[in-house]
Amino acid sequence: MSWAFEALGLARDADETQIKRAYARKLKTTRPDSDPHAFQALNEAYQTALQHAQYFSSNQEEVGDSASSVDPQENDALFPPQLLDSEASLPSAAGETAQQDVANIETPPRYFAFDAFFNELAAIARDRTESELSTWLNQHAELYELQLKAAVGDAVHDQLRRNELLFISDLHLQAIVDFFGFGIEPWLMERRHALQVIADERTLSYGELDRKPLRELKRPFQWPRALFMAMRPTFVAKTARLASLLHMDLNGWPSPLNREQSQFYCQLADPGYFGRWRFAVNGVRALIGAVAILLLLLIAAKGATEELLLTAGAWGLGLFVLFTAWNGAAWIKVKARNTMQRGNPTLQLVPCGLGVLALLLLMIPEYGAGLGGAVAAFSLLFHWQRVFQMLRFWLGAVWICGWLIERLLPTHPQSLPIIALAMIPILLTAFDALYARQHQVPLYVAAGNPWTQKASYLFLAGGFLFSFIFH
Repeated sequence: MSWAFEALGLARDADETQIKRAYARKLKTTRPDSDPHAFQALNEAYQTALQHAQYFSSNQEEVGDSASSVDPQENDALFPPQLLDSEASLPSAAGETAQQDVANIETPPRYFAFDAFFNELAAIARDRTESELSTWLNQHAELYELQLKAAVGDAVHDQLRRNELLFISDLHLQAIVDFFGFGIEPWLMERRHALQVIADERTLSYGELDRKPLRELKRPFQWPRALFMAMRPTFVAKTARLASLLHMDLNGWPSPLNREQSQFYCQLADPGYFGRWRFAVNGVRALIGAVAILLLLLIAAKGATEELLLTAGAWGLGLFVLFTAWNGAAWIKVKARNTMQRGNPTLQLVPCGLGVLALLLLMIPEYGAGLGGAVAAFSLLFHWQRVFQMLRFWLGAVWICGWLIERLLPTHPQSLPIIALAMIPILLTAFDALYARQHQVPLYVAAGNPWTQKASYLFLAGGFLFSFIFH
């Protein structure tokens, strides 16, 4: 047993306090980075001596007053068997046999209060200088054990991934990195850059000139203000784009950004979102439109007040339905694209089916034209990005099918433009399907293909020639 105390320069009856002080003195000259083998031997000697002292102290009460006068060199019964050694086989702490036995001794399990350590680390890194932080880290003697230091370093690195230490300065971060020995990875620098952008409001580095979207993301979420800000043109798109970029760099929503606020704008900017906030925004827009119509009618002073209110209300309801239908078409289009990617083309045929339904509704007396026109208009919302193609197909359908319409539906001459509207999604889907079949691609990929583009021009030119010849 004496080899452990000799390595620390102590007598065998040294207590825990003396052992710890001796170990701290030895650490000043024995560093793991300069001589890891000597450090390992010193650490094992410290652990062995400390366990010996703890066991001896715990048995003093059982032994009684006589135990306090027992010489450890004369009575090894007070010590745990696993700590007993042969003095003959250990001539000195520097001997080869001693080194082998030191290496064979299992280091007792260590308990390290990481939560308390990390909380104090974060506080010191925020409130003190980097030199004080380095001094504080070096004062933790237990961290000179290589295995424990590596485990604590991994835990600190994990906290960095969770954005818990990203708000400290570069010098403080470098002090932590130098002590634990892990490198500064690219993702860490990206997160620190994002946090610096949030702190300084330098949104230009993310391609945004206006600072208001970032300031809005940092505010606590209040739905009246959020709905009001969503009325501003392009504000939702800019705010959602900035929130997405920051979320990507930060791998989450750290404290400077409000999570609920960010998710609100990201949901509104997502065409696949069709939830409560979508309806709320459409309702506010419809209400603003109804109030504007009412003010115009009051200025014009046309009709009684009740009639003006009913007219404004009808306009507001119509706007709400229009906005909701527009968003609904975008939602169905996203769902259709996702369904097509999974190999099911059913939803991609919805516009074509609505066009056919609109043609069938025109057969209904009296209300057929209104119902068919509404369904045909809704079907066009799926292809709103192809407005010029739709216009060319519509003009061609009006000119080519005009004389057929007059013969098939002589009592509904006003149905001609509605039938032409219903033909648009049918023609678009037909030419897209031909292109997709020929090139063996999904139907949603064929949107905007050159075949449909050329067909729209040919349809327009053919309709013009047809109307010139037959009319």
